[in-house]
Amino acid sequence: MVLLGAQPTEPETEYGWIEAGPPVGRTAEGAVYRILRFWEKPSAELASALHASGCLWNTFVLVAGVDTLAAAGAEYVPELTERLNRLAAFFGGEHESWAMRQAYALAPSANFSRSVLQRCRGSLAVSRLPALTWCDLGSPGRVLRTVAALGLTPPWLEGALHSLKDAG
Repeated sequence: MVLLGAQPTEPETEYGWIEAGPPVGRTAEGAVYRILRFWEKPSAELASALHASGCLWNTFVLVAGVDTLAAAGAEYVPELTERLNRLAAFFGGEHESWAMRQAYALAPSANFSRSVLQRCRGSLAVSRLPALTWCDLGSPGRVLRTVAALGLTPPWLEGALHSLKDAG
Protein backbone atom coordinates (compact mmCIF):
# COMPACT_ATOMS: atom_id res chain seq x y z
CA MET A 1 0.00 0.00 0.00
CA VAL A 2 1.32 3.41 -0.94
CA LEU A 3 0.00 6.70 0.45
CA LEU A 4 0.53 9.98 -1.34
CA GLY A 5 2.18 12.58 0.88
CA ALA A 6 2.00 16.32 0.19
CA GLN A 7 4.80 18.75 0.95
CA PRO A 8 3.43 20.96 3.74
CA THR A 9 3.29 24.71 3.36
CA GLU A 10 2.55 25.41 7.02
CA PRO A 11 2.35 23.61 10.39
CA GLU A 12 -1.30 22.59 9.90
CA THR A 13 -3.00 21.05 12.94
CA GLU A 14 -6.12 19.81 11.11
CA TYR A 15 -4.24 17.35 8.89
CA GLY A 16 -2.59 14.03 9.52
CA TRP A 17 1.20 13.88 9.13
CA ILE A 18 3.59 11.17 7.93
CA GLU A 19 7.23 10.68 8.82
CA ALA A 20 8.98 9.07 5.86
CA GLY A 21 11.83 6.65 6.44
CA PRO A 22 14.36 5.06 4.12
CA PRO A 23 13.56 4.54 0.43
CA VAL A 24 12.04 1.16 -0.47
CA GLY A 25 11.63 1.66 -4.22
CA ARG A 26 11.27 4.14 -7.03
CA THR A 27 8.68 5.32 -9.52
CA ALA A 28 9.22 7.46 -12.60
CA GLU A 29 8.46 10.46 -10.34
CA GLY A 30 10.93 9.64 -7.56
CA ALA A 31 11.58 7.55 -4.49
CA VAL A 32 8.96 5.68 -2.46
CA TYR A 33 9.70 5.64 1.27
CA ARG A 34 8.86 3.36 4.18
CA ILE A 35 6.51 5.05 6.67
CA LEU A 36 8.02 5.40 10.13
CA ARG A 37 5.15 7.11 11.94
CA PHE A 38 1.77 8.83 11.66
CA TRP A 39 0.40 11.75 13.64
CA GLU A 40 -3.30 12.54 13.41
CA LYS A 41 -4.18 16.21 13.95
CA PRO A 42 -1.16 17.16 16.11
CA SER A 43 -0.93 20.07 18.53
CA ALA A 44 0.39 23.38 17.19
CA GLU A 45 3.77 22.76 18.81
CA LEU A 46 4.09 19.26 17.34
CA ALA A 47 2.86 20.42 13.91
CA SER A 48 5.62 23.07 13.88
CA ALA A 49 8.21 20.42 14.73
CA LEU A 50 6.87 18.04 12.05
CA HIS A 51 6.90 20.82 9.46
CA ALA A 52 10.47 21.81 10.38
CA SER A 53 11.67 18.18 10.23
CA GLY A 54 10.37 17.58 6.69
CA CYS A 55 7.37 15.37 7.45
CA LEU A 56 4.56 15.18 4.90
CA TRP A 57 0.86 15.84 5.04
CA ASN A 58 -1.22 12.68 4.76
CA THR A 59 -3.51 13.21 1.76
CA PHE A 60 -5.21 9.91 2.57
CA VAL A 61 -4.98 9.03 -1.11
CA LEU A 62 -4.05 5.37 -1.03
CA VAL A 63 -2.90 3.13 -3.86
CA ALA A 64 -3.40 -0.57 -3.20
CA GLY A 65 -4.98 -3.66 -4.63
CA VAL A 66 -8.34 -4.79 -3.31
CA ASP A 67 -6.83 -8.04 -2.01
CA THR A 68 -4.20 -6.07 -0.06
CA LEU A 69 -6.82 -3.81 1.53
CA ALA A 70 -9.07 -6.76 2.38
CA ALA A 71 -6.15 -8.64 3.96
CA ALA A 72 -5.20 -5.59 6.07
CA GLY A 73 -8.83 -5.22 7.19
CA ALA A 74 -9.04 -8.91 8.08
CA GLU A 75 -5.85 -8.72 10.11
CA TYR A 76 -6.48 -5.48 12.00
CA VAL A 77 -10.29 -5.33 12.23
CA PRO A 78 -11.26 -9.03 12.18
CA GLU A 79 -14.65 -8.53 13.86
CA LEU A 80 -15.74 -6.25 10.99
CA THR A 81 -14.44 -8.67 8.36
CA GLU A 82 -16.22 -11.61 10.00
CA ARG A 83 -19.53 -9.74 10.08
CA LEU A 84 -19.25 -8.73 6.41
CA ASN A 85 -18.18 -12.25 5.36
CA ARG A 86 -21.49 -13.59 6.70
CA LEU A 87 -23.28 -11.63 3.96
CA ALA A 88 -22.21 -14.14 1.30
CA ALA A 89 -24.98 -16.53 2.40
CA PHE A 90 -27.60 -13.90 1.46
CA PHE A 91 -26.25 -12.75 -1.93
CA GLY A 92 -28.84 -13.13 -4.67
CA GLY A 93 -31.57 -14.14 -2.23
CA GLU A 94 -34.75 -12.37 -1.18
CA HIS A 95 -33.16 -11.26 2.14
CA GLU A 96 -30.01 -9.74 0.65
CA SER A 97 -31.07 -6.11 1.28
CA TRP A 98 -32.15 -6.88 4.83
CA ALA A 99 -28.87 -8.72 5.53
CA MET A 100 -26.84 -5.80 4.18
CA ARG A 101 -28.69 -3.30 6.37
CA GLN A 102 -28.28 -5.55 9.42
CA ALA A 103 -24.60 -6.20 8.79
CA TYR A 104 -23.78 -2.51 8.56
CA ALA A 105 -26.07 -1.49 11.41
CA LEU A 106 -24.52 -4.04 13.78
CA ALA A 107 -20.94 -3.82 12.52
CA PRO A 108 -18.35 -2.40 14.89
CA SER A 109 -17.13 1.03 13.85
CA ALA A 110 -13.47 1.47 13.03
CA ASN A 111 -11.35 4.44 12.02
CA PHE A 112 -9.37 3.23 8.98
CA SER A 113 -6.38 5.48 9.77
CA ARG A 114 -6.10 4.44 13.39
CA SER A 115 -7.34 0.85 13.19
CA VAL A 116 -5.54 -0.22 10.02
CA LEU A 117 -2.95 2.20 8.65
CA GLN A 118 -1.25 3.07 11.93
CA ARG A 119 -1.02 -0.60 12.83
CA CYS A 120 0.38 -1.88 9.53
CA ARG A 121 3.15 0.66 9.01
CA GLY A 122 5.56 -2.14 8.08
CA SER A 123 3.69 -2.78 4.85
CA LEU A 124 3.01 0.88 4.05
CA ALA A 125 5.02 3.29 1.99
CA VAL A 126 4.66 6.94 1.01
CA SER A 127 5.29 8.64 -2.29
CA ARG A 128 5.91 12.38 -2.21
CA LEU A 129 3.57 14.31 -4.51
CA PRO A 130 5.24 16.65 -6.97
CA ALA A 131 5.20 20.35 -6.07
CA LEU A 132 1.56 21.39 -6.15
CA THR A 133 -0.99 23.13 -4.01
CA TRP A 134 -2.98 20.65 -1.96
CA CYS A 135 -5.56 21.13 0.73
CA ASP A 136 -8.19 19.04 2.41
CA LEU A 137 -11.65 20.53 1.95
CA GLY A 138 -13.11 18.46 4.79
CA SER A 139 -14.61 21.33 6.76
CA PRO A 140 -16.83 24.28 5.81
CA GLY A 141 -14.25 26.72 7.19
CA ARG A 142 -11.51 25.27 5.00
CA VAL A 143 -13.77 25.46 1.92
CA LEU A 144 -14.53 29.14 2.64
CA ARG A 145 -10.85 29.99 3.24
CA THR A 146 -9.83 28.25 0.02
CA VAL A 147 -12.56 29.98 -2.02
CA ALA A 148 -11.49 33.35 -0.57
CA ALA A 149 -7.79 32.66 -1.23
CA LEU A 150 -8.61 31.87 -4.84
CA GLY A 151 -10.66 35.07 -5.17
CA LEU A 152 -13.79 33.16 -6.14
CA THR A 153 -17.42 33.91 -5.40
CA PRO A 154 -19.40 30.84 -6.48
CA PRO A 155 -23.16 31.26 -6.87
CA TRP A 156 -23.90 29.14 -3.77
CA LEU A 157 -21.70 31.41 -1.66
CA GLU A 158 -23.26 34.57 -3.11
CA GLY A 159 -26.71 33.30 -2.09
CA ALA A 160 -25.50 32.51 1.43
CA LEU A 161 -23.95 35.97 1.81
CA HIS A 162 -27.19 37.65 0.65
CA SER A 163 -29.16 35.58 3.14
CA LEU A 164 -26.84 36.67 5.96
CA LYS A 165 -27.14 40.34 4.96
CA ASP A 166 -30.96 40.09 4.79
CA ALA A 167 -31.09 38.42 8.22
CA GLY A 168 -28.77 40.93 9.87
